[in-house]
Formats: sequence, C-alpha cells, structure tokens
Amino acid sequence: MNTWQPGVFRRFPWAGLGCLLGVFCSIVVDIVILAVSNGKPIASWRYPPSLYLSVAYTIGNILLAAAFSQGLTVFWWRKALREGTQLGDLHRYWEHGTSPVSAAFAGRNFNFISFAALFLALTPVNGPLLQRASSTTTDTRYFLSQDVNLSVPAARSLQDPTGHTSGRAYTVTMLETNYSSIVQDWNTGKAINITASGCSGDGLCSGSLTAAGLAVSCNTSTASFDLSGTSSDGSINSDSFDGLDIFSVGFTWTAYTPSNITVNLQYKPRKDCTEGRLEVANCTIGAATVQYPVVIDGNKSTIALKPQSTMDDDKVVSLVDYPSENVYGLPSPIGGYAYALSSRLDSSTHLRFAGAAGYDISTEGSIAAQFANMDDVTSYTSDMCSIKFSNPTDYLMQQARELMFRTALAQGNASTIQTIEDPSEVRTVTVYSSHYEYLGVSIGITFLAILLVLITFNGFWLLGRSVTMSPIETAKAFNAPLLAQEHPNAEVNELVKGAGMKPVRYGQVVDMSQSGGQTEFDKGADFGHGQMDTVELRQLQLALADPASVQPLGKRRK
Repeated sequence: MNTWQPGVFRRFPWAGLGCLLGVFCSIVVDIVILAVSNGKPIASWRYPPSLYLSVAYTIGNILLAAAFSQGLTVFWWRKALREGTQLGDLHRYWEHGTSPVSAAFAGRNFNFISFAALFLALTPVNGPLLQRASSTTTDTRYFLSQDVNLSVPAARSLQDPTGHTSGRAYTVTMLETNYSSIVQDWNTGKAINITASGCSGDGLCSGSLTAAGLAVSCNTSTASFDLSGTSSDGSINSDSFDGLDIFSVGFTWTAYTPSNITVNLQYKPRKDCTEGRLEVANCTIGAATVQYPVVIDGNKSTIALKPQSTMDDDKVVSLVDYPSENVYGLPSPIGGYAYALSSRLDSSTHLRFAGAAGYDISTEGSIAAQFANMDDVTSYTSDMCSIKFSNPTDYLMQQARELMFRTALAQGNASTIQTIEDPSEVRTVTVYSSHYEYLGVSIGITFLAILLVLITFNGFWLLGRSVTMSPIETAKAFNAPLLAQEHPNAEVNELVKGAGMKPVRYGQVVDMSQSGGQTEFDKGADFGHGQMDTVELRQLQLALADPASVQPLGKRRK
C-alpha cells in the first residue's frame, strides 16, 4: 500500500550520495596520481599524468552534477512540504537549479540554489588547475654498481711504440707517427672520445679503470747558494758571476732502463739572494698498471680522469718491466712518451750577477715562467735576484699522468677491454614534477562543491516516498485530471505503469465547469490560430488532455 513513510533509512538518497562518494574518490585518484608521478622519469609512464588527471576530474565533475540534480529534487520537494512556500518559489528553485544563467540573473530572488548552481557551474575550473599541477623538469638520479655496467678498451701496459731509438746513445728524438696525434691532443687539452662504454646517453658515469699508468717516488733536499756580488769580506764573489739555475726541470730517459723516467727539479722558493736555499727534488717515474678514477660523459661520449684527482689517487696494481732497448732503431713503448714530456716540460731559469748591469736572467722553456713570482722584484735590473718560484712538482706529475692515461686509451682495442670497477652513474633525466599548491586549490573547490550539494539533501528523511522532477509526478502533485485515478502517493514508476498508456495531447479543451450563454474572451485573444472574439456556451483553455477532447492548435472549431 502506498503510504507516506518518511525515515532516514527508508529515504536515504543512495544514488546522490553515491555520486558524491565517487567525487571524493576522484579527488583521491588525483592525489595518488600526482604523488606517484612526482619525480618519475617520463619514460616510465605510457601516458602523461595530466591525461589521467583529466579523466579523473572529468568523471568527478560529471558525478558532482548528477549528485546536484538528485539533491535539487530532494530540496524542491522538501520546500514544497514547508508552510509558506509559494508557487513562484518552487519555479525558481527548479529554474535556477537547472540553469546557471537564470541563477546569475536572479536578482532579488537569488537564493541558496542560485548560489549552488553558479558555484557548480564554475567548478570545472579545477581542470586547468590540475593540468598545471603536473609538469616536467630535469632531475639528477644516482645509480650504483648493480645497475651500471661500464667497459672501456685500454692497454694495461704500453705495447705499441711511441718512438724509435737511434744513434749510439740509443736516444729517442722523434715521435712515432701514430703517437704524434695523441701528444698533440694532450698539448691542446682535447677531450678523449670513446664509444659503447655502457654509460647512458644522459648519464655521467664514474669508476676505476685499470690501465697503463705510473708509479712515482721522490726524494727531496735543499741546497744553499749565494748570488751576492761581493762576499762578506768585500772580495768579489766569483760564483755569483757564474750564477746558477734558480729554476730547473729535466726529464731523462735511457734505453738501458726503459721502464723508468728520471725527473730532476730545483727551484728558489724565496726572494733571498744571500744565504739562500734551493728546494731540490729527484723523482723516478716508473711504468706500472694502475687503477685510475675516471669519469665518463655519456652525452658527449668522452672519458677523463676524475676532476681534482691526482697521482696519489691512482692505485698501483703492478709494476711493468720493459726490456732494454740498446739496439739501433728498436721501437720504444716508453721512449717517445718520455721525449714528449721532455719537449714540453723541460725548462730552466738561470740567474747571475753582471756587475754594474745588475742581475742577468735567462730562461729556456715555458714552465719556468708559469711558476715565477715577481711580487718582490722592485727593479728589473738590480733587484731581479728577488724573483722566486712556486713548487711545480704536482703540475709536472699531473701532466705526466694525463699523457700516460691518453696513451693507454689510444693503445686499447677489442682485445684489451677493461671493465670499470665500482661503477656509478648520475643521470640527468626529464621527470614529472607535481605542484601540490594547484592540487590544494582544486581540492578546496571540489570539497566546497560537495558541501553545497550535501546541504541540498538536508531533510531527505522528511519525504514519505522517492521523489523525482518528472512532469508526471509533479502533474499528479498538482492533481491533474488525467492522473486522477492514480494513487496520490504513488511513485513515478507506478504512475507511468498505471497511466503511461493513456493517450495525451496538448491543445484547446472545453472546460465544462464554465457554461451558461455566450462567454466573451478579451478582444484579440489568440491560441495560435488567429483572432477569436467569442465562444458560444463553452469555455476553451489550453491543456494536456485526452486527444478526443482536444482541438489541435492552429485550427478553429466551428
């Protein structure tokens, strides 16, 4: 029996609140998408996060509109239950709730439904906000040895000749043709190119490369000198006229001990001329197999010694002993290398007292000038003895190390592939970046919209049946004659089931409740078929009714 049965559980708006739950789920999906995609490489996503966000907020907005439609229905019928409600109010609730344009021009009739409808019409602005919530940027990623495999062709010891011995002294005075380009690249600092190292194109890799290198040992001492023109007793200091090398670098290699290169250097570290001291170092550079700390640039396909690393950072694996080369014309693995070092790095500065002309200074090679310090020289004639030099040892060893590194790589081939030990990789990758401030604004707008829709469901428990805004249901509520036989509290489905087969038509019908003579209409009354001055014994009106009693609009009944 169709009785009026209000109650929370009986009239709970499952469909509308279910839609709001779906809107909440779309918010959760947006949060998850941005949280999961933040910092992820773009290659790890088949489609960009913005596409998934677009789908999520589109579904959310559709569900929000559906929920508002359900809430508007509850709100309309609940207002119809209240005392003091006017027909105009019911019309405006329906009109403003279904048309944001009408709500915008409501004027003094602006109400809660007007505001809610306008706000929900603006809610899709969360789309552009969420689109801005995900963008791309570059990021640095670190990968350790288990994720990186690097290998480089490099000789563990020099086998190819860098020069040839000649003359009775078995010296090397020319470079091997193929080696000349290596030395030239060393002189100019040209980058070392490699291929197929295993370092990704957007990565910067590092590790330890085992290759031909150097083992160095040095002995240091000091030597006194006196370059004053006269001795303490007033006699002429003849040694000062001969002078001495206040800076000297010399690389020496012999074919009898081809595995070693001797480096002798001395320099004047202070401005003193009388009772001065020279710093002296005697170093032996021996051929060895070492582990270099290296850096590989995958983008440029280049390899280099790790920046700021020195020979002290190279781990000696083993020493290499080359046989004597005391036969004319023998190819020399080390001789050309030593000759290249000597040609570029050998240098000296000789200082002597020249009497009235002051101090005379002469320099060979460019290294001396690089390490000279003229801060204490006040006169370029009488005070040149105040020149001093900084220690060139680290620079010399680094240059020898760099050339040997280039030589080892140049002599590498398919049979001398060396695996990089303890590899790591730093990649600069394009990743998704989430901007949660836009997400926060979007969520705030959506939550406010959810709250507004929830308010429209307030009082749903006061309704005694499920309600809709179907014209059939509202017509029954207004006691339409066509539905007079239906139960007054029937739900819309029952109304359609009971009266849905009745024919109906809109047009002119006779209102038999009005009779008695001739009824006058206002002059010029028009029902869509021209002027009509009088209707005899009948009152005509426009209505939806049984087609048998309807005169179609556009025709005049005679």
